[in-house]
Amino acid sequence: MQKGHLLQFDCQQCKNIIEFSIFELDKPGHSIQCSHCKKTYIFKDETLIRQLKNLPPFVNKSLTLRKF
Repeated sequence: MQKGHLLQFDCQQCKNIIEFSIFELDKPGHSIQCSHCKKTYIFKDETLIRQLKNLPPFVNKSLTLRKF
């Protein structure tokens, strides 16, 4: 879900809600970590990052992450 520049998704491991800022994706070597189980997520897909940054602020979106 998106709230302004904040996005949320459920951790694949523990189902805890992970919230992060899209501005974190601009930092070199960025990663997002679940505060509950410490699972780390890295967004490497430049197209996905660009699309996340371009979502209108009023849109509620849930991110679905898949393992590859």
